[in-house]
Amino acid sequence: MIETAAGIESLNLNLTREIHVRASLKDTYAALLEQVGPGNERPRRSIHRC
Repeated sequence: MIETAAGIESLNLNLTREIHVRASLKDTYAALLEQVGPGNERPRRSIHRC
């Protein structure tokens, strides 16, 4: 049996973003929650493919 490469649908991409802020942990966490949105979900954006 010949194995084929995995399709793009089965791949994962993990991104990490590190930022430094001058604010208290409480204020930073509140701002993060506000950015993420209700229910810890961001609005879905369409992906433009070339």
